[in-house]
Amino acid sequence: MEKQYGQIHSWRRVPAAPKKAVKKKTNSFLTLFIFLLAAGGLVTLFIVFSPEKKPQFYWQSEHGSRESSTRISANTNEIPLCKNMSVENWASDRQRFFITTSIFAKAEQEKKEQLESMVYDHNSQIKDRIRSILASMAPQNIHDPHLQTVKNEVKSNLDQIVGAGLVDSILIPEWQAARIR
Repeated sequence: MEKQYGQIHSWRRVPAAPKKAVKKKTNSFLTLFIFLLAAGGLVTLFIVFSPEKKPQFYWQSEHGSRESSTRISANTNEIPLCKNMSVENWASDRQRFFITTSIFAKAEQEKKEQLESMVYDHNSQIKDRIRSILASMAPQNIHDPHLQTVKNEVKSNLDQIVGAGLVDSILIPEWQAARIR
């Protein structure tokens, strides 16, 4: 004897529920994305390979190079001691600074070649002294608008290394001091 469950008998198969009609998905968003990507690529190619003057960016000079504006020509009396040197200043217990600077020595025209050769021969020693001076500066000297203390310290140390009388003055065209928290 077969058991009966409500109106369904166990020996009969129950028909499955009818399938709903599935709507075909369109790839409109994917198609739009691919179209925009291709259009952007074409515009970029036209800009890059156009024969006209290319756009200037803020980090590029007038001629499109990434060189600094402190490039020295051959006819000046300025000799670079350090370019874009970055140093952490730990002189104060409460305040720390990150200093980025470029320093040049100015000499008379007759002494320029002698100073250039001395700076080239003692390059590492000069950069070490400059780094030591910047790392041990007092906070009030970091914010001096004329940087006279830094110039005096660098000049006296440079006179000790290359000899007195070769350097007329020290120039600091770039100076950034950012406080580290």
